[in-house]
Amino acid sequence: MKIEPKERVSLAAYHLEGDAQLWYQLLKEEGEVITWAFLKEGLHARFGPTEFEDFFGDLTKLRQSSTMREYHTQFEKLLARAGKLTTPQQVGCFTNSLKEAIRVEVQTARPTTLSAAMGLARLYEAKLASQTKRSFTPGEDRRTIPAPINGNRPLAPTIRKFSPAEIEECRKTASVFIAMTSLAHAISAKSSSSWKHATLKKTMA
Repeated sequence: MKIEPKERVSLAAYHLEGDAQLWYQLLKEEGEVITWAFLKEGLHARFGPTEFEDFFGDLTKLRQSSTMREYHTQFEKLLARAGKLTTPQQVGCFTNSLKEAIRVEVQTARPTTLSAAMGLARLYEAKLASQTKRSFTPGEDRRTIPAPINGNRPLAPTIRKFSPAEIEECRKTASVFIAMTSLAHAISAKSSSSWKHATLKKTMA
């Protein structure tokens, strides 16, 4: 079935998405006459690859760093612009870029198509997630006990520093205490001497 150029423009515009759709709407609002040749050239210039882009190189360098869903999206975008690849090449590029645990399982299964490889990758991702959940025992206290401060050594006593006013007050208190002690000793000595003198007089009488 042959499609006329005008119908090609409408059909292609219907399938445009995202930035390409916005670009097409701006052209229409500006009153641009959009022919099939103009649309093809404009899309290629605006969204097509340049000589400085290497989508196949980007595809081979791609590595799964998040969920399988996000990796699928990244892989398919690059694959669509990387040029024609054989089925084994597609499978190899997809499998080699998977996370190691998933990659080993998929390679062991030896998928022969890209769809099979993607299906196995999703399956093993779910399997690993399930195993991770089961490995955690509910109610198990996994909190770590903090190490004692400074090992097992007892904490050093806190040394309080006195202010100059407090030091002066202590000095005054000590001076009073010394004076009172000296006076008490003097009174005691005097009393003892008087008692001894009286006793001696009685003895000699």
